[in-house]
Amino acid sequence: MKKKTNIKKSKPNLDLSAKRFDESFITFIQKNLNLIFFITATLLAFFSRNSFRGYLSGDMALFYEPWTAHLQANGGFLGIPSLHSDYTVIYQYILAFISYLPGSTIAKIKLVTWVFDFFAAFVVAITVAKLTNRKFLSRLPILAYTITLFVPAVFMNSALWGQCDIIYTSFVLLSFYFVLDDRYGLAFVYYGLALSFKLQAIFFLPLLVILYLKTRKFSLLNFLYTPVVYFITYIPALFLGKHITQIFEAYGMQIASHQNMVLGFPNLYALLPDNYDLFSTAGYLLTAITLGGLAFLVVKQKQLTMSPDKKVELALIISIMTVFFLPKMHERYMFMADLFAILYLFVKPKPFYIPIILWGINAMVYPPYFFGTPPWFDHKIVAFILLGVLLSLIYDFFKTPSKHDQFNHIEMMPPPQEQIA
Repeated sequence: MKKKTNIKKSKPNLDLSAKRFDESFITFIQKNLNLIFFITATLLAFFSRNSFRGYLSGDMALFYEPWTAHLQANGGFLGIPSLHSDYTVIYQYILAFISYLPGSTIAKIKLVTWVFDFFAAFVVAITVAKLTNRKFLSRLPILAYTITLFVPAVFMNSALWGQCDIIYTSFVLLSFYFVLDDRYGLAFVYYGLALSFKLQAIFFLPLLVILYLKTRKFSLLNFLYTPVVYFITYIPALFLGKHITQIFEAYGMQIASHQNMVLGFPNLYALLPDNYDLFSTAGYLLTAITLGGLAFLVVKQKQLTMSPDKKVELALIISIMTVFFLPKMHERYMFMADLFAILYLFVKPKPFYIPIILWGINAMVYPPYFFGTPPWFDHKIVAFILLGVLLSLIYDFFKTPSKHDQFNHIEMMPPPQEQIA
């Protein structure tokens, strides 16, 4: 008799297959973690903004919607010559373009600002990559990108307000990116674009002046690039029929509007009575004196090297100083400092509280405008806090050597065996 042999059918090793799948999945996640984080942050930033797309701010109701309606009723771009606006023509081109598109005016205007939110976040990320000598999709640049999108003032400025501060600031940041490389031709071109959008880009000009006086790495003629760019942006308006005498009309209207020392931002003049006629001249002189004094100290201090980290520190100091000492500052006018504070965080991580304080100050001045709520803190107290931050930054700027200087000091030190000998 033949023995019956029990032949067991081989079953696929499901456990082994599942294990291999899990290993492959985990490996993929680990290899692409930064990219996944980048995509997730981008999607969260977009959808969180989109949830506020229908919110109608006062500026949107009083200015942006009527301006867009005027352009829509007068042929889009053809309506620009007859539009009476205190925003420059380059922004009017944007409004004219979206007037041809279907959809809610509020949503279309906000979508433009959201695009520049992401553009600014990208510029911040590549700047941090440059400052820290890392690739764009490495941890620190992606973290900087994410912080930019969720800094409270940046989020509220575009998601709720629908303002265009992020547009001029994006070009200021791009200008600064090329300043770090000493490519001043491109820096002034992009600065010209920034100034073509909003006069508040003027807060960046003192940095360029100080760098010229300190480093002499570019010509005084480079400053002419800025008005040339502004004039080029005006050329289409000329062909549309806008008169050449109106070229600086938007700037003039902005300067002439509001005769108040304080317009919602808790700067030095929150400590004084709101009497523009009495204090304004002294305020403008004080601003010139403080900026001139800062320039004098930077130029005269020979041991101070304008390395990339020092340029970041100086940019932050100036973006705070101008707003703190100038009269007529709106809630939004320290917006540029919020973005430079992100760069500062990555070159000076130890005083991390400095950016947090600045972001907190800017965040607290927005809700009273949106919702009519009282300020979270008395503006006099906030003004003293901001002054303390400014003085701390100035002290640290002059007292602490740059990373470049520290590196040179280490390089010049003799090896340990030579020191012992």
